[in-house]
Amino acid sequence: MRPVHETLTRLVAYLTGLDAESEEAILCTYTIFGQILIFKTHREFVLRRTAWKAYSDKEAAAIVEITLQNIDAIIAAHKRTKS
Repeated sequence: MRPVHETLTRLVAYLTGLDAESEEAILCTYTIFGQILIFKTHREFVLRRTAWKAYSDKEAAAIVEITLQNIDAIIAAHKRTKS
């Protein structure tokens, strides 16, 4: 998992202007991971709370859409301007 996380942290760092080894970039990446993983690790909770029967194409599209919106917001919140 570490190589994947390091690669994604470098991507987050590139998009935000943060140092890839900074605590902020690392935690930002874990925040993104967490919101994605919740749909896998807590699938039954999500299904019950939304009253979905399963993750069909429609439900998956809704998850992807909100996740992308959240990632955009996370990146924007951590964006640094380079002088």
